[in-house]
Amino acid sequence: MKNFKVFETESQYEAAKDNLPMPSISVVMETGNTYFKRYEAPQAGYTVDLNNQWVEDSTISYNGSTGGYKSNSNYHISSSNSTMYIRIFGYTTFTLYVKSSGEDRYDYLVVSQLDKTATKTSTISSTIKWTGYSASSSTWYTITFDNIDGGEHVISLLYGKDGSYDRYDDRGFLIIPEQ
Repeated sequence: MKNFKVFETESQYEAAKDNLPMPSISVVMETGNTYFKRYEAPQAGYTVDLNNQWVEDSTISYNGSTGGYKSNSNYHISSSNSTMYIRIFGYTTFTLYVKSSGEDRYDYLVVSQLDKTATKTSTISSTIKWTGYSASSSTWYTITFDNIDGGEHVISLLYGKDGSYDRYDDRGFLIIPEQ
């Protein structure tokens, strides 16, 4: 579904055009002696940067969604992190399914706030949207970003391991459901 805004006068359009997300499409329509310009927002989408640390996995599934990503560069490697990035554009809400499957209370998955960097922490803050310490290999969490302005933004995920044991799948998991 495309978003659009209709400007009934040329002056309304001129006043707003510098604040419209780019790229934009302007359409001029003439009805009688009235001119209309319509801004049409670009299609929403996302790209994934696995950062050579996560891998795609078509066997991951949850809640009717199949195919996702799992941390890989720190699989069974103590005291290590694995980070990836999702670049989103054109969304007003965006949802992720995430799971941390490792040593209980020590290995963890962190999801950043928009345009922030995920770092090891257990505190929700202006930087961190969600932190989940491993508990089992079956618990998925739904993370939703609301009130997004429709522009381009980045979400980062970090799976971290402490310096001791390997447990369960020993990975962080991500599914991006159909939005």
